[in-house]
Amino acid sequence: ENAKVNCLNIVRLPNLKSCYLLGRRAVKRTSVVEKLLGEEQFDQVGSIAPLGKMRFSESTPSLEEGLVSRMSTKKEVMEALKQEKTSLMAICGMGGIGKTTLVKQIADQVKFEKLFDEVAMATVSQSPDMRNVQNQLAEQLGLTISEQTDLPRAERLYTRLIGHDKRTLVILDDIWKEVDFKSLGIPVKGECKSLKVILTSRLFDVCSIMGAEIVVVN
Repeated sequence: ENAKVNCLNIVRLPNLKSCYLLGRRAVKRTSVVEKLLGEEQFDQVGSIAPLGKMRFSESTPSLEEGLVSRMSTKKEVMEALKQEKTSLMAICGMGGIGKTTLVKQIADQVKFEKLFDEVAMATVSQSPDMRNVQNQLAEQLGLTISEQTDLPRAERLYTRLIGHDKRTLVILDDIWKEVDFKSLGIPVKGECKSLKVILTSRLFDVCSIMGAEIVVVN
């Protein structure tokens, strides 16, 4: 395909120079592959199928269906964020479905619409280091946490979040177990009306225990 060019918008003719360069490149790569196959024992060898040749099973949602689902979820979350009663939300779904990408898009959208004055996002992960989470949030909020013990660190972040009139969105990505917001230094449950928190997690039950308003992404 790369070696074809339009000729008077009528027919497609081969570009001889492109054909030659592509052929020479293919020969070089083939020799490298043959050398590797000769030196090592590979139980399986995989290659990427040409575009348009891959078939999806009937149970796999199409790309179009996936995009529609994401757009619907994004719209639902955006509408909820505009409601004063909403303070804690959770986007739940299986791993690899695009939760992190979705919250990043939401972060960009709320900034664009000026729904929030500042957005801070931190990755929690399966083995969370809460000090690292605090540092991630603090850096994006322009805050320095120099305290070395847990309580003063939490108080520093808490004071920063409630100590001004700025509307703030905090995103905690990849939650695996219940987060102690108090120990972390994040006010929730109406303690700060200008603050809203979004969680992402594979675990519906964990977010439910934390009292989050849950949006499921498929």
